[in-house]
Amino acid sequence: MKPFTIILIAGVTFLLSCNHNTYPLLPPQDVESMTGDNEVILLWSKVSNPHVVSYRIYKSDKPYGYFELIDEVSSTSYVDHDVANGNTYYYALSSVDEFGNESDLTSYPIFDTPRPERYNQRIFAYSYSGDTLGLSGYSLSDFSPVHRDEGDFYFTYDNGVPRIICSPSTYIQDMGETQDLSDINWAPDEGWTQESVNAYANHSYVIWTRDNHFAHIRILSVTDNYLLFDVAYQTDPGNHELSIGESSNVIYLKTGR
Repeated sequence: MKPFTIILIAGVTFLLSCNHNTYPLLPPQDVESMTGDNEVILLWSKVSNPHVVSYRIYKSDKPYGYFELIDEVSSTSYVDHDVANGNTYYYALSSVDEFGNESDLTSYPIFDTPRPERYNQRIFAYSYSGDTLGLSGYSLSDFSPVHRDEGDFYFTYDNGVPRIICSPSTYIQDMGETQDLSDINWAPDEGWTQESVNAYANHSYVIWTRDNHFAHIRILSVTDNYLLFDVAYQTDPGNHELSIGESSNVIYLKTGR
């Protein structure tokens, strides 16, 4: 029920509906973005105000200035399909109550850069295929098996231990066990010292290529003959989704559709 005010004038009682919200109207909190293939997924926590009925999503191609209203939803998630791999998009969210009041926008930068991904990629161990099949290496930019010396990395066995060997000036980090390709959403700033690592099933690895691109491979299985993995590759050079500057410098100006 909407709140109301009772006014008594000259013995006549008037009931006036009041379109106001006695609870503080705050923007959504804990907003996260997940990088997808030609999509960006936004997730946030439900606002505790019982009068909040929907959330508005604003978008821009810059971290400041005018943000355009692109949608209004009642759920706590949103998938933006109107994006292209390799481009960075910036978002801001607000809460709307049942009286039509709208909160301020989120005050911190929410951004993401979609990237292509592929599943069930297979390359053969160099000791097994040699150069005859040309399937021991992998080109991240082409999502394709290649000869050992033509890819960003290749798969081999070293004294019986399965290894991923990167090309010169390409680095790799073992990020440990993961459940899904989406579990690693950015590349780290530090720790880039290794050009080869042991290959473990269900482990994720982040790669920094010699031409300044970042990628994520998640190994599905390791056999005597081949390596099976999923891969995501950031087509925007140098973009590893960590920071764009201090949030205090971000200024949002809303605009309608």
